[in-house]
Order: sequence, then C-alpha cells, then structure tokens
Amino acid sequence: MYRKIYGEQDAAGYTVKRHWRTGAELKNPNLKQEDTDTYKLVQDTFNQAVKDGDIYKISEYAKTDCWEFFSESFAMYRLEKQNLPDYIVTMIEKVVL
Repeated sequence: MYRKIYGEQDAAGYTVKRHWRTGAELKNPNLKQEDTDTYKLVQDTFNQAVKDGDIYKISEYAKTDCWEFFSESFAMYRLEKQNLPDYIVTMIEKVVL
C-alpha cells in the first residue's frame, strides 16, 4: 500500500508525490532501497539481533538477510509476540503500523 502523503516513502523505497493537477501518484524510482528509512531501520535491527544472538530466538532462516529476518520476525510477532525482544517489536510496529 502506498502512502498518499506528499514526500513520504512507500515500503518499496519510492518517494510518493501527487501530481498537482490530476492527483495521480508520482513515484521517484531513482531512490535506492538502501537510502530509505525503512531499510535502515530493518538493517540496524537485523545487525543488533545478530550481535546480541537474538536472531536464533526467531529462526535459523532469519539470519539469511535483513528481509528474511523481517518476514520471520513479523510471523513470530503475529503468533508469539511475547517471545520477541522489545527492540524487534518496536521495529515491526514502526514499519507496519
């Protein structure tokens, strides 16, 4: 889902703007995924989970990369939120909500 507020980024890393006359969404495809706030937040949380050893509380597959970490963490958030460290819960809530 794209955010329809001028200048915000969607989950894919595009800057979403509205055309001033038609109201159509305009996306800036030149923005790299690595430059988005969402990517930086997920990557930083992934690095912290690896460093602290919390990655193994989620799954072995979660250590593959930061996006697999996010998807595995989100599944665990939906099923066993109480078993996740607080900083991972905070990351999921910032990204999803």
